[in-house]
Amino acid sequence: MKYVLFSAVGASDPVRGSYDGPMLHVVRHYRPYKVYLILTAAMAQKERDTSCYSRAILYLLPDCEIDLIFTEIENAADFDAFHDLFSHNISRIRKENPDASILLNLSSGTPQMKQAMSLEVISHHVITTPVQVSTPAGKVNSDIPHYCAQKDDLEYELENLMDNLAEASSRCSEPGLVGQRKNIVKNQIRDQISKWGYVGAYILICDNAPLFAERAKLLVEHAYLRSLPDEKGARVAARKLGLHDELYPIRDAVAHNVCEYFLLTSLRLKRGEITDFFLRAYTLAEYLSEVEVDRALGVGGIESIARKTSSGGWEIDHLKAARNHPNLLPVIENQKYLNIKEREAILIKLEARQNGLSGYEKITTLYKLRNNCTHSLQSVSVAHFTKEGTSAKELMQTLQNLILSIFGRHIKPPIFDTFTRLNALISQALDDTPKN
Repeated sequence: MKYVLFSAVGASDPVRGSYDGPMLHVVRHYRPYKVYLILTAAMAQKERDTSCYSRAILYLLPDCEIDLIFTEIENAADFDAFHDLFSHNISRIRKENPDASILLNLSSGTPQMKQAMSLEVISHHVITTPVQVSTPAGKVNSDIPHYCAQKDDLEYELENLMDNLAEASSRCSEPGLVGQRKNIVKNQIRDQISKWGYVGAYILICDNAPLFAERAKLLVEHAYLRSLPDEKGARVAARKLGLHDELYPIRDAVAHNVCEYFLLTSLRLKRGEITDFFLRAYTLAEYLSEVEVDRALGVGGIESIARKTSSGGWEIDHLKAARNHPNLLPVIENQKYLNIKEREAILIKLEARQNGLSGYEKITTLYKLRNNCTHSLQSVSVAHFTKEGTSAKELMQTLQNLILSIFGRHIKPPIFDTFTRLNALISQALDDTPKN
């Protein structure tokens, strides 16, 4: 493992009472290839005058690179003075050392500096490894005299440190702050997926990848890619999970595409994106009605009564209709285009439903609303559905029923709850322990 160390320095650094100070002890036992030192105004002056911190590091690691971060902070007890400074430098360290594990020394400096450093472990988007260093006696060492850079011989101190002895043990430990961080991030991810926010969940788990098991990362990745949609990428993740056939149970290509479009439409509704939901729902209804009419007309399908327009719609050909389906003339003779209303009338005329209804009754009542939405930039709200005597949920249920009536032999209803099932799998996998 390659390490870099980010550390403040305090009164116990670089040495104290014939032992390593906290910063130097981390250097001794983790052997980072680079050390970043934050220096308050007082410590910066001490380093400029005596180079005591850099000399101590180089005594243990002659090839170590040292980045001295001089500040003008006079009040080392000011918590707010360090929060942004620490955060900025941790981001910089990650950019400069993308493949290294970043150590944070939690034992040097004032209580406020230690607290600010601990907070970065929990809250910063960069994953770090916190290190605490206990005192040689394992208790408060206020009675131990400090090293004086102006009076004491640093080289003599370094050569005679008790930590140099072969039998000396490490006083470093890694506190459970990472576990606290995981709990915070885990709850944030669960909050995101509860709101169907897969982009936010994906960013969170990518930024904190070492904290989570591979299964959790792949499940979030699949949900995110499927919601875009990026079917190729989503299928790759599903295969890695060993869940491809379970997550993609439909073999018929058309039925599969319809169900995927339905899932993405339902996500818009769940997120409260009502206008986008409505436009997608109406587009899906138009497609389903086209498929039904094409099937109901038998040989020749829709082309036996209409021709395709340059915009992708259907223009009624009354001569062909009179020749091939004269029984339909009463419902289409005064119409130019074969829109969803005309398709509904055709399905009723052909008795495509046993109860004499087309199945599109609720949808066709929203035809005017659809035109207003697409041609005058009008937004759609829940109140618009109420005004028309229906609801967004009823519209989704209608679409689901239509899909089942048209493609029922190819699909099973659980497909409609795919994202709900994914949320349950993700929530469960977030508790798994990652493999080292």
